Amino acid sequence: MASQKSVSANVSAENLLLVQYRYWMTGHATRKVCYWDRAWDILSRALNPEQAKSLFTDLHVFTRLVRDQAARELAWHPQPCRCPCHDESLMLALIRASQHGEEFIETLAASELLGTHRVDELVRASRSTARCLQSCGLTLGNAQSAAVETPSPRQTLH
Repeated sequence: MASQKSVSANVSAENLLLVQYRYWMTGHATRKVCYWDRAWDILSRALNPEQAKSLFTDLHVFTRLVRDQAARELAWHPQPCRCPCHDESLMLALIRASQHGEEFIETLAASELLGTHRVDELVRASRSTARCLQSCGLTLGNAQSAAVETPSPRQTLH
């Protein structure tokens, strides 16, 4: 029987997703498994085992597609930082749009993130990750509140 552990009340969907994205992207860039181990450790403490496995798998696919399909150099913060960089904000906007069924914003965020208009595969992966997050009880805020929090490419909030 699976554990009934649910998401801790102090874990926000945005923060969990941002930390996961950073560990996954750093793991892909360095080819060091320790970053994926850290990602797993965080998920396994925040979610029940089935949820953690499902989200871990979805994030693997999503981040691999981002890395492999990007037509430009991507940026992310490898160390803990409260402020998302522009590319991290685009990733959050993409998955947020997928959760809220905002197809135009999905395509726009995916295109800007990848630097190409060939985004169908990434949008499908984003929708899968969005559904998985929701099944774990994690919903990203709506796009209107996110617009206030999303920094412009030149804006630094440290």
